[in-house]
Amino acid sequence: MARDPTELSIVQIEKRLLAAMCQAEGGGSVWALAEGSLRNYRWREPSHGAVFAALGELPVRNPALLRELFPAALTRKGFPDLVWQDFFEPCILSDQEARESVQKLLDSEQRA
Repeated sequence: MARDPTELSIVQIEKRLLAAMCQAEGGGSVWALAEGSLRNYRWREPSHGAVFAALGELPVRNPALLRELFPAALTRKGFPDLVWQDFFEPCILSDQEARESVQKLLDSEQRA
């Protein structure tokens, strides 16, 4: 079953926001914008929900340390084969882009 174009863009927004979180040195503002706002968000891609949950449970915000801890955290979440390295590909969001991304995800839930 093919996904509609709107759904695809939501999944892409999810992934981009998570990648920015993985790479934000010291957590950065993207963490502050996303962490609380998306706590109850229904992730369209289940692996993205696992990534978000793992990020929230890990005690570090340093990208280098996250890279070390991430595989085990995702395995505990039931995603041992997830290509987690994709979340560490260069992706930087401005505060405005992060705010807009979070808002788009929240708005998409109201339409779902």
